[in-house]
Amino acid sequence: MKTLAKAILTIPELNPLPQMVDGGALPALITGLAPIHRAHLAAAMYLETGSPMFIICPDDTAAEAMAANLAAFLELDEVPVLLSRGFALYSSEGVSRSGEQRRLNILFDLARGKTPIAVATVSALLQRTISPIDLISSALEFKLGETMELSSVEEKLIKCGYKRTDQVEGAGQFSRRGGILDFFSPAYPQPVRCEFWGDDIDSMGFFDVQTQRRTENLKSCLVLPAAETLPEHFPGGSQALADLLEDIAAKLSRRSQTKQVMALGSTLKDDADRLRTGLGLNCADRYLCLIHREKTGALSYIPTDAMCFWTSRAR
Repeated sequence: MKTLAKAILTIPELNPLPQMVDGGALPALITGLAPIHRAHLAAAMYLETGSPMFIICPDDTAAEAMAANLAAFLELDEVPVLLSRGFALYSSEGVSRSGEQRRLNILFDLARGKTPIAVATVSALLQRTISPIDLISSALEFKLGETMELSSVEEKLIKCGYKRTDQVEGAGQFSRRGGILDFFSPAYPQPVRCEFWGDDIDSMGFFDVQTQRRTENLKSCLVLPAAETLPEHFPGGSQALADLLEDIAAKLSRRSQTKQVMALGSTLKDDADRLRTGLGLNCADRYLCLIHREKTGALSYIPTDAMCFWTSRAR
């Protein structure tokens, strides 16, 4: 398939493109290609130039089709697809963050330069998110034999957006039973179980959610944040954010005593209390603009030397 992918560059109209990349003669506008041929051309340019490539699509359907076609042409298991996410603006225990956690995994690999080719939608790139520096600094690595205080580990997981549960069933959850710590990092398709002997990690491995049996031993594992909006990234940390929310609530109460204002003030105080007691916020997205004051989007994750391939809707 890779040989077939390059064949499209033998077409006279497309043959000059690699030289245009080397000579800095871009951008270039190419029209008249069907979706499959757009993927064909993108794969050929990726193989021919060896440059990282970022393909931008108008919507989810186009992005997923582009990724599937690219994977076939490039003989890859899959090509990462960065999609937009929904925001959790209301407190709810049933909020699914699976899409957000897939994004975090892709963004983390992009930040480390581990993803040479990826597909994204326009909306996914424009949404405000965690900065590459904050994302990398928030990730934790556990190593077999490492000394870690369990209570400190639990505190770090909560700060990274993890939710404490009786039994781990999905990404972003953790549980503890004595010296056994289970957590489900967005970095992996299965949760990880760490067994401690005192404060030392004595054993570690993936386990099956249904049977609770270990499936593979590990020597190290990566713990990614479970959410893109983390109160800990507010300047001064979550306690400083709690102070600000209480201050806003106090100012609102002095200005007005309407039913709506009183309800808003109560919500701000409740969220501040959760932050102070270390319970975390599953609706931190409503403070996204306070926490991520710089307007950082996924655009900041595109490699500086990447070739961007922009596609429009098929007609």
